[in-house]
Amino acid sequence: MPISAPEPLLVIDRLQAGYGKIGVLHEVSLTVGQGEVVALLGPNGAGKTTLLRAVSGLLPWGSGSVLFAGHDLRGVGPRETARLGMAHVIEGHRVFTQLSVTDNLLLAGYDLPRHERATRVEEALSYFPEIAAKCADHGC
Repeated sequence: MPISAPEPLLVIDRLQAGYGKIGVLHEVSLTVGQGEVVALLGPNGAGKTTLLRAVSGLLPWGSGSVLFAGHDLRGVGPRETARLGMAHVIEGHRVFTQLSVTDNLLLAGYDLPRHERATRVEEALSYFPEIAAKCADHGC
């Protein structure tokens, strides 16, 4: 009896994207299965950030396709992409430094019902006990 593999979570097929007339991604293909951890490695300027921006809806792409959890992401912006369960998290030094940790986390869940935002903040802090301890000691 053949056993079929589960559907991949993310399928990028021959994606081309860039900035204006400057092409950065040239037919990039990648498949990520549910539960897999994948690292993008390469020198500065290799297209890692461009790929992430295109996939998360922050940058439109020219040709190719991106499927996430069975949904076609062509023309889908970052808000809808996040609703589907994928978000682009920017580098740490670009968070809202004038806001507390809790306020940054609440902002990330702005689209959720108020009661669910608080639950998600607690869940996020549970993954980072050192930060949660600092919040408990000094307020976040």
